[in-house]
Order: sequence, then structure tokens, then C-alpha cells
Amino acid sequence: MEQAETIKHLMDSKQQFRLLLETSLDAVLICLSDGSITAANIIACEMMGRSEKELHNTGISELFDHDDPRVPIFLAEQANTGIARGELFLRKGDGSIFPADLSASEFDDSSGYKFSILIIRDLTKLKCLDNALHNANQKISTVLTSITDIYFTWDRKGRFTDLNQQAEVVMGKRRDEVIGKSLAELFPKTKKEYMQYYWTAMASHSHMFFDALFLFGRWFEAHAYPSKEGLSVYFKDITKRTRAEKKLRLKTENLEEVNAALKVLLQQLEESKGDIEGKILSNVRELVLPYINNLKNSNLSSRHLSILNIIESNLNNIISSFLPLLKLKHYNLTPREIEIASLVKEGRSIKDIAELLTISVSTVQFHRISLRKKFGLKEREANLRSYLLTQLQASK
Repeated sequence: MEQAETIKHLMDSKQQFRLLLETSLDAVLICLSDGSITAANIIACEMMGRSEKELHNTGISELFDHDDPRVPIFLAEQANTGIARGELFLRKGDGSIFPADLSASEFDDSSGYKFSILIIRDLTKLKCLDNALHNANQKISTVLTSITDIYFTWDRKGRFTDLNQQAEVVMGKRRDEVIGKSLAELFPKTKKEYMQYYWTAMASHSHMFFDALFLFGRWFEAHAYPSKEGLSVYFKDITKRTRAEKKLRLKTENLEEVNAALKVLLQQLEESKGDIEGKILSNVRELVLPYINNLKNSNLSSRHLSILNIIESNLNNIISSFLPLLKLKHYNLTPREIEIASLVKEGRSIKDIAELLTISVSTVQFHRISLRKKFGLKEREANLRSYLLTQLQASK
């Protein structure tokens, strides 16, 4: 009889309850003290997979998954205090289970009738997001643990809040020794300018890159990424690279020194070469040419005298570097052409050259034409002897 009166009283306030139910963004169920459901909004019907009439016939107890050990605790709390809040598993009309956040409050109206309002939020999507975030964090944690680079985070006061295993190895300290302490506390000899880099990165709210930092007995390049919480820092060990660059730099310096020494040596060789050439020149002039002059004054036939003159001329050519220069500038000259060029330079006539070399005048004339052609004098009226004397003067 009492239940019927309660339902009648609630029905009299139907418009007020319906307005409350349909404007709520959460699933709302209105229940009597015996657990029967008297009203449900559309969101509750959709969430539970039942119509409002089906919910009336079901009762609140059938909505719980009684395999969930948290259910008895929730119901006991509601019975004792009239208020309960917790996460439970609920059962839909098709028997499927889903996680939900429940909030139950018991009320007495002005007429003394008791009823409770149950507000339900489906946590399925939130749980999926939590699981995805957990998996992502697990993957990140796995990566940070397995990488050979150092990773750590600081709060805004420069205290360690996290670090990976590689950081522990390089620092030579356990995680529990590091968390909550600053770099200066752990390593008092750390250069102040290094710390200034990090404060600058944190203050500027921008990524900063530092090359060649020497910490923990190694060389690193560092990337600092500021965040609301503080700073995330990645250290890449470049000790091997730095040492290799140093070795390469030393080798380069050594090569430059060797190159400089070689230049000095080449200069000395060039000077020695000049000394040797000078000695040869002096010896020929002092030890050979005087005897040739003596021979000229002796009773020689005209032919022998001519040959002696050629010998003297060739010696003069050798010591004056005329022939080497002539061969260098005109590498296509034949041995006979070189002989004739030397005699022409001395002022010998075509007939004299023919007699000295025991060849015909026409042959001498042929070689003279060939020489003019090779020297580029064929189309010019330049004198062959003048050209050869110019070469001699250029060699001195």
C-alpha cells in the first residue's frame, strides 16, 4: 500500500522529474527504496540497451554485474549513508558488460516519501583512451629504456623528475639517488655555463641545441625541450666522433708541417741545383775551354778546326742551357735539326754547315726550312739566327 502511494506521489511530480531527466547529459535513473525503477531518461535507456518500460520491470539490482566485487561495497555504502560513488561494471539488456561511474543519492521529499537518484556515466571510451595512453606510455618507456642515448627530465627548479637506464649507467648513480636532486647537487664540478644553457632553454620556451658538452668524462651533444613541467633533455654520446675529429685535426696539422718541410727541402734542392750548375759552368770554363783555345792555336786542318769550333760551341750551349730550353720549347725537333740550329746560331753559313756535317747544301737548306716552319717563322721575314739568339738570351 505504501509503495503504491509513493508511486502515485512521484507520478504527480512527473512533469518536474521529466524535465530534470531529459535535460541531464548523463544517464539518470529514479529508484524507490526497494530497488524498483520508476523513471529513466533517454540517455539511460540507450546506455542500458533497454526501454523505460523494461527498466521499470527490471529493477536496479539486475543492472549490476554481481561478479564485480565492488558492487556489495557500493550498495552497503548507499544503505548506510544514503550516498555512494564508485566505478562498477553494469550489464546491458543484451548481457554485455561495460564500465561505468555511478553516483547514488537518497532523498526524502516534503511528504516523507523516500527515493534515490542514480547518475551513470559510461566509461568505455575513457577506459579505451586510458588503455591507449597506457600502451603509448609503455612504448615510450620501452624506447627510452632501450636507447643508447641519455634521457632525463627536470622540473622548473632544475631537479630530476625522470631518467632512463642509460642515464643511470653514464652518471654512475641509481634512479633513487637522482630523482629530486639537481645536477649541481649530484655533480658540484659541473660548469656554470652548462647550467645557464638549460635555464635559457627553459626561460625562452624554445628548443635549444648544444654541441660538444663535456660531462661525466664524455663528450655529448644535447637537445633541450622545454615544457610546462620543466625540461626534457636528450644527450647523444659523441665521444668517439670527437676523438676521431681530434685525431684527424692532428693528422692535418702534421701533414701541413710535413708539406712546409717539403717546400723548404725543395727550395734547398733548387738552390743546390743552382750551385751544381754553377760549378759545372765554372769547371767547363776553367778546365775545358782553355785547352780548346790551345788546340785552336795548334797546327790543325781547317776541317779539324771547324770540328773543334763545333765542340766549343756545343759546350757553350750546354752550359748556357740553350739546348735544354730549345728541346723543351720545341720538343718535335730532330737531332739533325738541333745540330743545324746550333750552327746557325753561331753564324755559320749554309756551306760551312754542309762541310762540317758532311752533308749536301740542299740538305742543310731543307732542314733550315723545316726549322723555320716549326718555329713559326715560315710566314714571317724574321731571321732564323736572330730567333735562335733570342732563345739563348731568354735562357740566361
